[in-house]
Amino acid sequence: MRWEVKPLGEVCDVLDRMRKPITKKNRIAGPIPYYGATGIVDMVDGWLFDEPLVLLGEDGAKWGRGDRSAFLIEGKTWVNNHAHVLRTKVDVLDSWLIYSLNSRDLKGYVTGMTVPKLNQASMRTIPVPCPPIAEQERIVEVLDKAFSAIDKAKANIERNLINARELFQSRLNDIFSNPSEDWEVKPLGEVCGKIQDGAHHSPKQLFSEGGRGRYRYLTSKHIRPMELQWEGSQWCSQEFHETIWPRCNPELGDVLLTKDGSNTGNVCLFSLEEPVSLLSSVCILKANRSIVRPEWILFFILSPMGFKMVTGKMTGAAIRRIILKTIKAAEIAFPGLIEQNDLIEMMFDLHASVVKVESHYQAELDNLEELRQSILEQAFEGKLTEPFAA
Repeated sequence: MRWEVKPLGEVCDVLDRMRKPITKKNRIAGPIPYYGATGIVDMVDGWLFDEPLVLLGEDGAKWGRGDRSAFLIEGKTWVNNHAHVLRTKVDVLDSWLIYSLNSRDLKGYVTGMTVPKLNQASMRTIPVPCPPIAEQERIVEVLDKAFSAIDKAKANIERNLINARELFQSRLNDIFSNPSEDWEVKPLGEVCGKIQDGAHHSPKQLFSEGGRGRYRYLTSKHIRPMELQWEGSQWCSQEFHETIWPRCNPELGDVLLTKDGSNTGNVCLFSLEEPVSLLSSVCILKANRSIVRPEWILFFILSPMGFKMVTGKMTGAAIRRIILKTIKAAEIAFPGLIEQNDLIEMMFDLHASVVKVESHYQAELDNLEELRQSILEQAFEGKLTEPFAA
């Protein structure tokens, strides 16, 4: 039997007029969840709604297929103006509407380039398939069971991922927290010939491509744990580069550390043979290679103990920041170069094993998400006949 399709505005009462945002400074802490476009933002005192309702992100959501931009709220709740508030009518189940909205790509209904928004007029036109309630109940039951199994499988995989990462961290901590009696202990400032950050002002002009007289420009967004990320690379002028390079000159194998911003504490080795310019959010640590390998410093900062020593005394409220003085004062224990080499090789091997495990588990997570989307698509094409096993 062919399903009837109705616009969302016909199958729901839109309660947006009852929403009320509260600025952070005016919120009074309480037991009531305060919802935004993607879920709970805060807990407040007082409520606007006290019934099962469907929320759909108005702005600040993603709206892609499988992004779960629609979700259920129940009981006493408060909703701000970033989520549409929908009360389904008698011919549509809440769960059915949520599955329907999350099974499709809604970006075609979104307007605005700078600030994308699913406005109410556009939202009301979204088509919703409306089979008989009994059929909705049957399909929702199948979806609930299938997705419960998928969520359980994902939770197990995510636990395995955490365990793999914790094993790596634990092994690093064993090495750096339990030095042998013959190891030396010195501040980073004494085992590095230079610890220096980049430019304290941004270039007046940046270029999307390299060329003659242009130098790659690195900021904190390019520094990831144990790797440089080149996506979104930009280049600065020679004039700007020459104001930085004499003071902060990263060379092949130097340690790069993010010292402020959201990526504070990320550390990797510089892997280019070309001169680049750094912003002050990144600093270089030039190891005195006659006593300490740069890779040893890298793994020290990656270890829980080293990370705490280098980043544990952050200053600043809105932006986390490490000052160079703190980095220089962090004490690092190290053996002779021959033992360093052996331990570094072992740590790289262990990291490679963890990366391999992470890649395997991430592929499994991706497969489960594809399975989830496949089940949703079959459900709303009227092809779902029996439960799926994850």
